[in-house]
Amino acid sequence: MKHFRCIIIVLLLLAVVAFAGCARQVGDTDEPTEFMAWQFAQGVVRPRVMRPGNAVFPRYSASFIERPGNNEFIITAYLNTLDAQNNTITYDFKAVVKYAGNDMFREVLVEVKKR
Repeated sequence: MKHFRCIIIVLLLLAVVAFAGCARQVGDTDEPTEFMAWQFAQGVVRPRVMRPGNAVFPRYSASFIERPGNNEFIITAYLNTLDAQNNTITYDFKAVVKYAGNDMFREVLVEVKKR
């Protein structure tokens, strides 16, 4: 009987700790991140290149992103895609995006240039 009580107490303590940890993570934050801006920029730039279905972006790197204002991001990077003859083409792009809140961005400026 004593072991049963100890097991119940330990399980209750574990449940309290688990639920306290979950409650801390639920807090609402409306803070944009560089990675969110990077993903948005990819979606904005992709349709502006030849054969967008074949567009390959580099891995995310913080070096591609500047944050001059609290809700503004400047993404400068490149991507590769294929032309009609399946030759690789590289595009340089610059996207200025602004965080509108609620996990949404809007484009301010998008420049795409073929290398």
